[in-house]
Amino acid sequence: MAEAAGTIAGGGPIAYFNTPMIPNAISMGNTGVADSISVFSAYYNPANAGFQKANELFKLRMGIIGSHGTYGNILSSDHLIQVLGAVEFHRKSWSYNLMYLEKQIGNYYTSKYQESSGMIILSDIKLSVNQRTLNLSGAQKRSGLVWGWAVRACHDNISKDKIFMGGGDVGILYSIDNDENNRLMNFGIMYRYLRNNDSLQSSENIFRTGVSGLINTFKVNFDISAGDFTPLTLGFGAKYSVIDFNVGKIEISAGNEYQYYNEQEDLSLMAVGLCLIRKTLELNISYTLPLIDQHILLVTNHELKISIQAQL
Repeated sequence: MAEAAGTIAGGGPIAYFNTPMIPNAISMGNTGVADSISVFSAYYNPANAGFQKANELFKLRMGIIGSHGTYGNILSSDHLIQVLGAVEFHRKSWSYNLMYLEKQIGNYYTSKYQESSGMIILSDIKLSVNQRTLNLSGAQKRSGLVWGWAVRACHDNISKDKIFMGGGDVGILYSIDNDENNRLMNFGIMYRYLRNNDSLQSSENIFRTGVSGLINTFKVNFDISAGDFTPLTLGFGAKYSVIDFNVGKIEISAGNEYQYYNEQEDLSLMAVGLCLIRKTLELNISYTLPLIDQHILLVTNHELKISIQAQL
């Protein structure tokens, strides 16, 4: 749910397409590598786009997410506005997902390298940053196994070259489905390559793996991730359908994400969520609890996210 401290201050490649964005994933500890329930699931693993049941040979899903919050460190008070739109198309064994992400970051401190100390420090320059990312992913399903790929292009107002390739993903999802007992077990693994155009942290390799289990009305997710500039991160979340009726249901969820920096510095974040489903419409709301960690001088997300999606 939080970006690594160095990338918040320095604008590393994680800033473009790796920030927590999907409400139903955030409310479950920012997990989603093996969870394929929404049109936004390809954000966490491109293979998630290819997961659909046998009777869904043709399907079109659309959704939009809006969020407003604050993040940063003790030296700055930044606001972050994000909008994410997605369209997903299924045809037989192939699926395609197109996402557009827009970010506006205010009071953004740039970073510079200090040779005397060998450290990256904040400069006294404030910028208003606009970031735009277009992400295209495809996936193919064969029995219970789905493989997927993704490529993306980025644009911002501070890079030397305004438009550049922002990296790509590859992922696998394996599912064990038992419809008769309403049970489902997913296993996922994903590799993500992130690229910035102008940054000391110009690229990053991230590996993620996760598991998602469903038994009747209760779901549990667990993810592990790590990268070049991303600390070892553990995410855990649970969701329960409190009301389930013929035309829809109401679900509540809660989760925690733990980032390990070293023995003295770590970060633990909690979030809660509410999901309202009626026929083919779904509304998700997540709220990330604010937290101040004095060790790394980080004020983490105080953020409300809302998503709406429809299936045709």
